[in-house]
Amino acid sequence: MTFRTIQIEKGVPGYASINPNTNTAYISYTLSNFVIVVNLEKGSIESKVQLTCPGNIAINIVTNKVYVSSAYGVCEIDGENNNYHIINIGLPHSGGSVDVNPLTNLLHTTCFGHDILTVIDAATGAIADKIPVGKNQIKSQIG
Repeated sequence: MTFRTIQIEKGVPGYASINPNTNTAYISYTLSNFVIVVNLEKGSIESKVQLTCPGNIAINIVTNKVYVSSAYGVCEIDGENNNYHIINIGLPHSGGSVDVNPLTNLLHTTCFGHDILTVIDAATGAIADKIPVGKNQIKSQIG
């Protein structure tokens, strides 16, 4: 096994996730308000996405879409071109956690201070369901 060091942004990285199909890493910097996209093969930063309080990262390797929890919803980054938009989950100050089921293309996200697990159809961005889960559920994980 070979290891190498890749220079990334200065600051405090929070979360990282890798798409094994594209050999791309996504790293969130919560305190600095951005996510970097790193091409692991080239060892270089491809893009820097400005995003308010980015948190954890989930990748749908089937659709090549990347989902990042943020202060105002879930950010969807297109893995093909790094364009992005915010999916509004209908709750203020989201910032909980997000995960994606690649088989159903459904997102599951929690929100600080709310007792709801929001299920989102990632193909349309529409809210598919809101499930009561109890107070302050921060982490969601599929599988």
